[in-house]
Amino acid sequence: MSQVPTPGEAARLVADVDRIGAAVRTADAWRYIAWLVGMAVLTVMYATGLGVAGTDEALIVTMSLVFALCVGALSAGLLPGSRVTSAGLGRRWTAALLSWGALFAALMTLGLLVWRGEPAFWVPGGIVTALPLVLGARAEIRAGVRQ
Repeated sequence: MSQVPTPGEAARLVADVDRIGAAVRTADAWRYIAWLVGMAVLTVMYATGLGVAGTDEALIVTMSLVFALCVGALSAGLLPGSRVTSAGLGRRWTAALLSWGALFAALMTLGLLVWRGEPAFWVPGGIVTALPLVLGARAEIRAGVRQ
């Protein structure tokens, strides 16, 4: 038979359950944080490469393929296998990716149509485009601290 815990024991057990629950919810948060940071780095590197490539179409296509392969490897290596997510991850993840996608589309459109081969556009543009991903990683880190 089990005993009824004292109020102090009950409070300790509830605190233990809360602590363990938070640890479980944030156990795989590193995967999403690493993906967001990795994508931010890839975005800046790709944009910088496009600025340096100038009008060399073969180099632009090659860099685009390498970028796509790196995104695929990053996604395949980090995203599958996560068992749990922190509370609110979906909202933070969606906001970061939609913001990045809009800025990335603008960067590619303006860069390839107007400022092709101008590092003065591509480098700052890549940094600005990566910002939502960095802010998303920061939000995910802060969410883990709060839980």
